[in-house]
Amino acid sequence: MQYGLEINHYGGIYHRGKSYDHCKKVEVAAAYKLANEANGGMRPSLRSLAKHCQVNWHFVHKIEKELETYGRVLKPHEICL
Repeated sequence: MQYGLEINHYGGIYHRGKSYDHCKKVEVAAAYKLANEANGGMRPSLRSLAKHCQVNWHFVHKIEKELETYGRVLKPHEICL
């Protein structure tokens, strides 16, 4: 750990307690949609997507829920606390 940054299980860099930026959310959402289409509309493996995008599977699940609920990923100012 250096400068408060850590490396996750899949080699991605993150800052504990901080959210990924909107660009990362869009990247994961795009990968999710491509995987969903490749699976004939079936739910893709969140673990495989997490590995591909170098994020935690919980983050992929969060993006999945935003896509299911809103049809898109939310921008930071749209998220209710």
